[in-house]
Amino acid sequence: MQVELDDATTVSSTGVESTPSSTYYIVDLINAVTSGGDDAVARQIAHSVKTTGSGNIQVMIGSDALYVDSSNSPTAITPSANVALAISELKSAAAVSRAAALGLNLDVNEGGNVQSLTVSFTSALNSATGETSLGTTSQTVIGSDDYATLSIGSQTVTATVTNSSLSSTVGIASALATAWSTKYATASTLYTLDADSASGVISISVNAGSGNRAHNDAVSVTYTPGTDTTTTPLLDFVIGDTNATTDNKLKGDSVIILLENTTKGVTGVTSPTVSFSGTLTVSNTLTSTDVHTTATVISAANGIYPTEGRGLAANAWDGTSLVITTDAATTDRTAFL
Repeated sequence: MQVELDDATTVSSTGVESTPSSTYYIVDLINAVTSGGDDAVARQIAHSVKTTGSGNIQVMIGSDALYVDSSNSPTAITPSANVALAISELKSAAAVSRAAALGLNLDVNEGGNVQSLTVSFTSALNSATGETSLGTTSQTVIGSDDYATLSIGSQTVTATVTNSSLSSTVGIASALATAWSTKYATASTLYTLDADSASGVISISVNAGSGNRAHNDAVSVTYTPGTDTTTTPLLDFVIGDTNATTDNKLKGDSVIILLENTTKGVTGVTSPTVSFSGTLTVSNTLTSTDVHTTATVISAANGIYPTEGRGLAANAWDGTSLVITTDAATTDRTAFL
């Protein structure tokens, strides 16, 4: 708050009058300047469940059931095998309301328990069975200075292979898998690649503990000719189960039930106990070692924690206080009025 005089004249101790060169404040309250300070974080637990359309599940928060019938009697829910419908059923308005009353925010996500995906290199071009746009023209081939590129999510490697009759199948599959493990250390990628030395198939998988972090990550293969024009690279492959491009993504087959404390922080907060029952298997409890310090965040130095459900499971934290860098100041000349 500031109160200033529109026109002021000051008189010195010797009787000399003058006009202040700057605004003359009668009242001037200057706020303190602060920096830092991070909000508290609420504990969140995360569990993967594969719905089948026939199995049921009940969630107990303390001694209270999350799912009840019209008379409020505990009744296990049988979620659909259709993931979108199962999510809607599991986080119905009634369930969300009951969870909140019991101290938890309920949410349900798709994409848990991401399944492995294969890239199968074939020995002959065939647009009817492979993903190439070329017709059946010849054997597949890749020269010693031609190279193939494999992309998964936002990560990419390139590789080439010495000319041989198996270069375009086993050779390039092995070369790409080796290039991946060389470029990306275990801690710096979600994906594990395994190339079958006999079939020319790369299997791409992720740790189940990563939750849905790799869900919907796209997989693609391209190839590029080198400077030697005596060979033209021709590769054919199948990503996923079919030659359609609609299955060229990593996909989870489960839903993830999230239960977050309605109160943030650790101090003075009692986390509700949660348990599960029913015929459906709660197959995976996701975890995180993030304790909200520089040493435990995802970074180039720390890696990406590929076995953890980061962004899903969360440890409670009290946050940090603001630091005052400049103190507040008060000017009060009302006594002179």
